[in-house]
Amino acid sequence: DWMTDFYSQPYKRVAYSLPTSYSHLRAGDVVSITDDEIYISEQTCYVEEVAFRETSVDITVIYY
Repeated sequence: DWMTDFYSQPYKRVAYSLPTSYSHLRAGDVVSITDDEIYISEQTCYVEEVAFRETSVDITVIYY
C-alpha cells in the first residue's frame, strides 16, 4: 500500500519541468516515475506541488 510506505519512512523530494501535456496533474496525485539520473525506476511518487507556466508544468514529487 503506497500510503503505508509514504508515512513510514523518510522521503526524498525532486522537481521536474514537464511539457504542457502534463497539465492534468494535480497536487495529491500518485504517479510512477523513472529517472536514470537519480537511479529510480517505476518509483511510486506523490505529487506535492504543481505550477503552471506558459510553456511548461513544474511539479515537485515526494518518493521513498
